Amino acid sequence: MLNKLNFEIHTFCAKNSLRPEINGVFVEPNRTTATDSFVLITITTPKRDNIKDFPIIPNKPKPQDNFKSFILPQVEAKKLLSTFPLKPQLPILENAVVYHSNGETVEIGTTNLESFGGVLCRIIQEKYPNCNDILTERGKFTEITLNPVYLKKIGEFFEKLNKEIKVKIPLKPNQPIRFYGINEKDSTQTATAVLMPIKSND
Repeated sequence: MLNKLNFEIHTFCAKNSLRPEINGVFVEPNRTTATDSFVLITITTPKRDNIKDFPIIPNKPKPQDNFKSFILPQVEAKKLLSTFPLKPQLPILENAVVYHSNGETVEIGTTNLESFGGVLCRIIQEKYPNCNDILTERGKFTEITLNPVYLKKIGEFFEKLNKEIKVKIPLKPNQPIRFYGINEKDSTQTATAVLMPIKSND
């Protein structure tokens, strides 16, 4: 099964790219992936609920939990998000299931127990880039845990200055991360931000 987060990554897909394979979300049984060739994001599928407990929908086949991977067009991923129940009565209703996938078309559905929603569409007939090599960590890292709300706030402000941001990450885990930027319209104006990490027990 897949939840909303598995499709919300459609915002990271390329838009009108000459490479049609990155114009969609790559859906695998265990994760979904999106990239615009500059940013790559992947999120695993939830394991909390059992697909066998998903409500039976009249005139629909049995949901698939081991389907062949496919590229869902970005517009269809966005459309699918609008079919998720706003206030699901049961936790399992926070998920969508793949009903049909034959290498050319795919049907993904959601339900609120009273009605059925979803998408039935053609998939992108291209080979998705092999992202496993990029996702594999190599070398040495220093690990620091940050609050994403503050990180977003800093990023949005620095975007007003320039399309570049310099980041300095300390080697000690409980020291702040520093961000530096220069106003592209007036190089005499600079900005510095310091973000404290969420404290580590290491």
